[in-house]
Amino acid sequence: MMRMALKVEQLDGRVQHVMVAAPDLIAFEREYDKAMSVLGTGRIEYLFFVAWRALKRTGQTSMDFDAWCDTVGGISDDETAAQELVPLEISPPTGSSPTSPTSST
Repeated sequence: MMRMALKVEQLDGRVQHVMVAAPDLIAFEREYDKAMSVLGTGRIEYLFFVAWRALKRTGQTSMDFDAWCDTVGGISDDETAAQELVPLEISPPTGSSPTSPTSST
């Protein structure tokens, strides 16, 4: 999990979509001294932190973390954006491939 898509719902009704990426996950590990694997099983603050960090990195907020938390109604997986993620590994094509030209020696 090097990237994840999140939807942030603000208390005022605004919705923000953000892609959490490697720099945000590294910042999380440095801030909490925890591996990123605890994100799904740890405190809710962990998820809020990576969402805030990604929003800050992309210029969608300039608020500090605690002030930003006061404006958030909820955070969830962004299913729509997640479908747009390109897989890290691309499967080789199936079927026949064109023949390559032979060279004369």
